[in-house]
Amino acid sequence: MDKFARFSDYEVFAYIASGLAALLVWDVAFSTHFLLNAEWKVADGVLVIASAYVLGQLLAAPSGWLLERQFVNHVLFRPSVNLMSIRPLGWRIVLKKSFLQDYYSPLDSRLRGKVTDRAARDAGRAVTGEEIFWCAFPIAKRDPTAYARMETFLKLYGFCRNLSFVALTGALIFLTDAAVGWRCHGWSVGVETQCWHALVATIVGLGMFHRYLKFFRLYSVEIFVAYSEA
Repeated sequence: MDKFARFSDYEVFAYIASGLAALLVWDVAFSTHFLLNAEWKVADGVLVIASAYVLGQLLAAPSGWLLERQFVNHVLFRPSVNLMSIRPLGWRIVLKKSFLQDYYSPLDSRLRGKVTDRAARDAGRAVTGEEIFWCAFPIAKRDPTAYARMETFLKLYGFCRNLSFVALTGALIFLTDAAVGWRCHGWSVGVETQCWHALVATIVGLGMFHRYLKFFRLYSVEIFVAYSEA
């Protein structure tokens, strides 16, 4: 029972933290007291942590679908694609020259060649696109040192992605609340406060999204480096 009750590092990073952040957003938006000014007893604390875990699990699905599988995959391109210089950047060159310089930096050409040649040998044919990543992944994770680093980056990018999703969703909630208040009652201190909350949530959301991209890239870098050296 004691082992069952323990949370893994990934669960703490990816689920409980984002669930607690979501409860905080709810407190601020709707003046509840799950976290803010809460007076917990032991049972209350256990219930809040358990609720945060469940909420974090539920939020991980839309977070992964929207931020990763839709926005990153189709708009920014996955790190594995950028690292191997598989697709031309097009308008994304603006991002490379400004906010996402590291994210769009490819691997060293020699290292890319080693990875591509090894993937072709393993697959028995020329391999392109995301196939290269899936050739590399099962080999890289056999290296215990590389796998430990991969797990670290996985936890960090999952945490940053989910927290970014919560913060950006919170910003939308605050802005909606401010817009409704302004429309119904005109400009007021409450409306201004919600606008400030929206600004802070937006900054946190974008900042954590930037960190998510960093750790997502490092996760792929670790896989390709380990694969080239295996």
